[in-house]
Amino acid sequence: MTRIEILHEQKMLRIASHGNVIINVWNDAPDVSQMQAYMRVAQHFCATRPRVTALLNGVIRGTPSFSEGVRDEVVKSMRMRGTFKLGVAHLITVGGLAGSATRAFLSTAILLGRPKTPSKVFSNPRESCEWLASRLHGTPSELAANDLFAAFEQACLGR
Repeated sequence: MTRIEILHEQKMLRIASHGNVIINVWNDAPDVSQMQAYMRVAQHFCATRPRVTALLNGVIRGTPSFSEGVRDEVVKSMRMRGTFKLGVAHLITVGGLAGSATRAFLSTAILLGRPKTPSKVFSNPRESCEWLASRLHGTPSELAANDLFAAFEQACLGR
């Protein structure tokens, strides 16, 4: 059975880990303090596992309302040094216009942030897990796509 560890939890943000992968679960658009909390957790996590980490950043519900401060923090997070060397999958499962707007926002942030890490935006959980698992293949962080998907589902439930 897949086991996750909860690293941080707030009303709209849960950060879990499975192996060398951080899994963010956002239940609404973040505020500046939540983005900063995420960055602190990510930097600490990645500092203890140099070059073998990845991120599955899941937005599962919410309204795409991003203040200027949040936009700035998102770009900063994409420029963080030493984090998620293997890949970043941004998974937006929110449907309709809200999901499209969130995917467009993150795609633009990737362009502006110019992360050195391979980064991609998805709407399908299985596809995002398959892509991220392929980035982990052949590394000490290797996970099967099904294990990563099961970890994501657990993180969404908070167990």
